[in-house]
Amino acid sequence: MNQSKSPNRSRIEEVRQRRAQRTAQRTETASRRATTATPARPVIIRNATFGTPIHRQVATHRPRRTYYVATGMPGVEMRLPSIPVVRPGWRTLSAMLVLAALIGIFSLWASPFFQVDTVAFEGMERLTVGDLEPVVNLHNLAIVEVDATAVKEELLRFFPDLENVQVQVGLPNTVKVVVTERRPILAWQKEDQVMWIDAKGFIFPARGSVEGLLTVFSNDKPPVAVPPEESRSKESAEETPEKASAGNSKPALKTTPEQIDPQILQTIQRLATLLPENSVIAYDDQNGIGWKAPDGLQVYIGKDLSNFELKYAMAEQIAQQLYEKGIYPALLNVADPDAPFYRMEQ
Repeated sequence: MNQSKSPNRSRIEEVRQRRAQRTAQRTETASRRATTATPARPVIIRNATFGTPIHRQVATHRPRRTYYVATGMPGVEMRLPSIPVVRPGWRTLSAMLVLAALIGIFSLWASPFFQVDTVAFEGMERLTVGDLEPVVNLHNLAIVEVDATAVKEELLRFFPDLENVQVQVGLPNTVKVVVTERRPILAWQKEDQVMWIDAKGFIFPARGSVEGLLTVFSNDKPPVAVPPEESRSKESAEETPEKASAGNSKPALKTTPEQIDPQILQTIQRLATLLPENSVIAYDDQNGIGWKAPDGLQVYIGKDLSNFELKYAMAEQIAQQLYEKGIYPALLNVADPDAPFYRMEQ
């Protein structure tokens, strides 16, 4: 009996010892966990959408970033709110630039700082600021609304005596107009009306007075030269009147004054060097160009000036022959060299 009980006791003691060891190990592990701080777990970033069914997922090139934070419990994570990834492209940048430009233009247009207060004029000789300012009329106008080309065209159209106009527009509100006036070399007088002509033949109203001008007395306006463009348009209109009448295009405003016939101008300048002193150059719409000698003889050489030298020499020779015969005519016409004539009374 004693021998059979001893083995059982030894087994029971082994089991008790094992249990005691396990309990001691658990107690030691628990004490270590209590004294040792749990290290912080990293934040995990995933670009995949969490919790969305597969049939609802939409493919996108710009997914939202989702942040996951691990908790102290194994296998448990906390998902933070998703943050969109902003990547501006060229379209967004262009839209921002356009918006900034619109804001700048609106400021230029609406701000009183960018409104024209005064206009500076330079280069006038006979014209005055009072003449030009009403035509320009830019007061209280935004600087972005000033059209330099339109201002130039208006001045050239209203003032044929201007040869050149320069309009300079600058920020914040400065406008400068520099003009160049034409210099007359010839005065054309019709009754009480006087017009001036410059070296290029442009006709413009007389303004003020210029001493020493060669004057032509006439019963009509100066004969003008037909521009090539106008002559072509007239010819085409005569050839195709139906097409010309069908056109609805508005004629452009003229900014260049009329120009005298260059052959007439050259003949007048030539006569000024040949005629005796105190002679008066004249022009008649029927008889053409001519002059009035100091003795009162009125001479006309016509409108065809291709043989001017021949007609001038013929007029001098005929007048001398008549004077030698004691004939003092009032008018001598050599417009037709083959059939010259004179009159005792005009």
